[in-house]
Amino acid sequence: MSRRRNQGEFEDLVEYLVERCLKSADNRDKDRFVASLIDFNDVVDSFLDQQANLGNQVSDTNRESLERIFSNYFVDLYEGLIEAPPAFRTEVISAITTSIRRSRDVGLPSSYQAFLSTLNRCYRLEMETGEFEFRAKRFFVRRYNLLISKSVNQVQASCSPAAFETAKSFWKVTFDQTQQLLKTAIEATDEETYSEIVPKLTEIYYYDVVSSNRQRMTDVWDGEDEFLEKKAEFGRYIESQISVLTFVLTGWAFRRFREGTLTEEEYKEIATTTESQRNSIASVAEVYYDEIRGEGRFGYWEDWNLDEAMAETMGVATSAPAALSWLQAFYCAELLRLGSQSFEDGELDVGELPIPVSKAVVAESDKIRKTLESFHTDSIAEVFIDSGTDVERLIDAIVQLHEDAEETYRDQVREDVHESALDDESVKSFEDSIQSDFVEGCTLRNVLRDIGVIVEDPSEEGGEPKEIGRLRVPRRALVSVDDIPLQLSMQRYVSPIEDRYRELLFENLEVVRESVTSQEELLERVREYVDSHDVEAILTTLGVSDDVFRDADAYQYVLTSEERVFTNQRGSFAGTPVLSMRGDEFSILLVFEGPTQVIETNQADRPLSFDMIPAEETLSEEDRQDLSEEELENVKDWIYTDVSYPCQFTSNSNIGVAITVER
Repeated sequence: MSRRRNQGEFEDLVEYLVERCLKSADNRDKDRFVASLIDFNDVVDSFLDQQANLGNQVSDTNRESLERIFSNYFVDLYEGLIEAPPAFRTEVISAITTSIRRSRDVGLPSSYQAFLSTLNRCYRLEMETGEFEFRAKRFFVRRYNLLISKSVNQVQASCSPAAFETAKSFWKVTFDQTQQLLKTAIEATDEETYSEIVPKLTEIYYYDVVSSNRQRMTDVWDGEDEFLEKKAEFGRYIESQISVLTFVLTGWAFRRFREGTLTEEEYKEIATTTESQRNSIASVAEVYYDEIRGEGRFGYWEDWNLDEAMAETMGVATSAPAALSWLQAFYCAELLRLGSQSFEDGELDVGELPIPVSKAVVAESDKIRKTLESFHTDSIAEVFIDSGTDVERLIDAIVQLHEDAEETYRDQVREDVHESALDDESVKSFEDSIQSDFVEGCTLRNVLRDIGVIVEDPSEEGGEPKEIGRLRVPRRALVSVDDIPLQLSMQRYVSPIEDRYRELLFENLEVVRESVTSQEELLERVREYVDSHDVEAILTTLGVSDDVFRDADAYQYVLTSEERVFTNQRGSFAGTPVLSMRGDEFSILLVFEGPTQVIETNQADRPLSFDMIPAEETLSEEDRQDLSEEELENVKDWIYTDVSYPCQFTSNSNIGVAITVER
């Protein structure tokens, strides 16, 4: 058994071996160079075997630290060979590839990722320092393609759930690193590498990952059919991943083309590599709306966006979402390219509803039109469309496709809303908002509660619901349907409730009514009552309380928290609290001290009751017959909500004086 090495020993060994490699390369001694490189690989193998044997006994931090050391020394070695003959760098590519394969063979995804990332770093070095020599590049591409194939083959060969999960983890690493490599190839205008690796991906089909070794699989695990279906599902997922990747990569190239860092010819060479993946408006729209713009999606393309923004600002940065900026622009470019191929006599021959009917397409038409028209203005459209095409009519036709999809989506949502039962959570949220806003905002009730005229007693018998009114609420606010966001203004519903509530109180409680002819006379009458009665509060409906009492010396504008008797109190007049309230029934209400006259039979924080009924259920059979189909659908858009105030009025003692200024 070999002795277990620690981190320092590993680092000393590889540092020594890298120095030997570089010295041999300087002397152009290929044999000694290869021998030292083999020793380097042996050290890496020793590390991998040690990690595999220790399993969970080794910390992730320790393993990652060693992986980083090996990776950095590989890159340092490669960078030190940039001026050496390409054959030396080819040997390093081979050595890194060997470490990648060994990482997979011993089942270490993190090491696999570290060394595959190292291979990408070496590629970036070639791109940054000059031309990648043809034979070395060809060798690199072949090795990379073999790694992709091996990753797919590993999924195919997996014969148990555990092996399948392991293979999936290695595929994820392979895919992530490959998309980074291809992004670098675009940025370096390396069409050769791009055009060699991308077809390796697009040739993967879902059935490639379904193993044909049925006997071996049955021996290992009995759930063969279910297992094969899971593998086929993962294969379809890989197909989808690659379809999205080719869209995103070409979109990235299109962005570079628009910025001027790729020529039209360079862009077209990249774009044509994967045009077979985007052969119709329907296929392009499906990728863009269902995959890139799908619910909850935040793909690697957003990281690309943010990374570039941070590189430009050298630190913290923000940027528009990629899906709504450069990817949307590329989507529009593809619409022009594909649309021009099927545009005849002012019509698009693209079948029925090629644009996905989904929430993402809502309100898209204006954005699509704006982008397409900017392409036309900037002559970018000429890159994609056939000569002689009526671009303006083509744009109109493309926009119409999105409008049709949006209209269909809205119709489907409306139908779903009509067929859905009321959602308990949505109903409760609506009712809670009404109750909360009413309790907080109804000044008259709050004052009468604070002075004891209104009390709460849920056990009180004889309390009957007093009708407040009927609200008409959009049905889609009260059902659980994935629809276009709907924002309700609660004040729109609370204000009429509060108005009718005041009417109910004034119908059942005794209030003396007086009138005066001027503001001065109003203030005189208020002062008389304050001096002669136990006035608990002064409520004014004339606007801001400060304006009502602006000429009164007895009015105090500024109050400390200790001086405030009521919540929302604006000031005090001759020591009596002054508050503002809604309404136009009078100018000022002087509230007197008195006995309890209203007993609320609901909880204090939920004084109202609600009864909801779909609007169509209130129609008689005769009413239904008189309505057209569309009129009936309009009725179904609403839920009627009957609001009541369960309470008992116990006496009719005078609660105050309402004074009105006659104009």
